[in-house]
Amino acid sequence: MENIRKGSQEGVDAFFGDVTNQDVLVKLGAEQAGELVLLVNDPGAAEQAVRVARRLAPDLHIVVRTHYLLDIEPILTAGADEVVPSEREAAVEVTSLVLNRHQIATQQIADLRLRIREQTEEDS
Repeated sequence: MENIRKGSQEGVDAFFGDVTNQDVLVKLGAEQAGELVLLVNDPGAAEQAVRVARRLAPDLHIVVRTHYLLDIEPILTAGADEVVPSEREAAVEVTSLVLNRHQIATQQIADLRLRIREQTEEDS
């Protein structure tokens, strides 16, 4: 609730509600939106929100952040266009930091980052 209060004080449209609820998504304007970005900690809620949003707006581009690689497939199946697992991104960043510290070439690090992402996508 603090984020809602702070956003409202700063003149930002801020709402509190259950993103899995169709009425909430309608109030947020999902039907007219070009993109929906979900940063929900509950993978089941993220899945449900994607399903509801996809029914409301079939052409809506939906990006979801989840914590674990295991959550990717169910959320994609629910209708998300992209799913970013923080578990993978943390591994990518830690690897990059260690390699940078050991002065590995920037291009080698970029290539490894890409390989980690591709490998984890294949494994999920």
